[in-house]
Amino acid sequence: MYYFYVLRSKKDGKNYYGVTDNVDRRLREHNQGKNKSTKYRVPFVLVYQREFSTRKEAYHYEWQVKHDGETNKQLKLILAEMAESVKAHV
Repeated sequence: MYYFYVLRSKKDGKNYYGVTDNVDRRLREHNQGKNKSTKYRVPFVLVYQREFSTRKEAYHYEWQVKHDGETNKQLKLILAEMAESVKAHV
């Protein structure tokens, strides 16, 4: 299985999108500063993940999120709904 994931930086509040076959390992690597593009934005928390059968499907979805306005809009709505749900339970 492969996963599209969204991390949110606790430092700047911005999201990072990625694909991996092991979300826990990847989050740990980001938080240890092992990724050039995110090492100055640690720490991160996992805010979303979506499972795919193949790596190709996961990378295709990542591409859609980054380049297709409608897919990006849908993901942002999902993330906003999840944030509201968390607030309601606190």
